Amino acid sequence: MDKNIHENYLTQLDYYLEIRDLSKNTRKNYQSFLKSYLEWLDSMDISPADSSFADIRTYILFLKNTRKLSNHSINAHLSQIRFFRLYILKQSWDKYEVPSMKKNTYLPEVMTLEETMEFIGSVQDLRLKACVALLYSSGLRLS
Repeated sequence: MDKNIHENYLTQLDYYLEIRDLSKNTRKNYQSFLKSYLEWLDSMDISPADSSFADIRTYILFLKNTRKLSNHSINAHLSQIRFFRLYILKQSWDKYEVPSMKKNTYLPEVMTLEETMEFIGSVQDLRLKACVALLYSSGLRLS
């Protein structure tokens, strides 16, 4: 595909993302995702305007199996492709044709009872020790 067409798509995408008042970093990521998708379409000799939902599903498998991306990253790519199809190409999107990846759930890591007692015991000031014990027992966490 002509490089100017790629640049045109990227310029249009940035225009719409700026209208939505997305952060510069988000716009940069979306640009990167679109560039990756356009390069993949080129390698498959598919025009973006002619790409099908089956092509997008194949791209998902490429991201998953070849690039070894996480489900979260693949969903970010899908979000960009959906935006690209709807706003740039003015094509439809069917969430049943291109399902999102399952979200991974992670359990937080917690200290063992021994680690907790050692940590609380290492605090010398009685008032501060009470605060630390209260924070721990109430389930507050840093994030």
